[in-house]
Amino acid sequence: MLVNQRRRRLIFLALLLLAFAFRLFVGLCSQFRDSDTKQIYLLGLKFYTTHAWPYFGPDVVWGEIQIPGALQALLVGAPFFVLPIPESPYILLNILSFASLCLLAWYCCKRLPEMPSWLVWSWLLTAPWVLDLSTTIYNPSYILPGSIVFFVGALESYQFTTKNVIAPWLANFMMG
Repeated sequence: MLVNQRRRRLIFLALLLLAFAFRLFVGLCSQFRDSDTKQIYLLGLKFYTTHAWPYFGPDVVWGEIQIPGALQALLVGAPFFVLPIPESPYILLNILSFASLCLLAWYCCKRLPEMPSWLVWSWLLTAPWVLDLSTTIYNPSYILPGSIVFFVGALESYQFTTKNVIAPWLANFMMG
């Protein structure tokens, strides 16, 4: 019995690792598909090479107006300090989106025990609309992790939608 549980866990972890590798591969193959992805990557590269705080984000129209805010350039440029290879921003983005999608899959399996867990996990990790934006450095790519954490917390903090899967203090913390 214990050997079967251990074997199932190892198979599950191997499948998760395979899913992460697939998502990373998709993200690396679809890089620089338009001017926005190239510009965002270059903003992060500029932050890494100059070590200057990026006060502005991407352009609204090439060269005319820039969006104020440094978060995106920091999220793209900071991974270079840890691993100075060109793929490091993609690795961080895929770690963030993969972890949040795993949280959502786990939460959906807890809330809906009648659904097969293999279906929930495979659907959430390989859905085309999620693979398209959450694996490539793009403006909306960094919204997914925060939104999943927020909405899981919101579903657990409201009295009429809670299933007591997450502690109330943690749900409120997730929304903050």
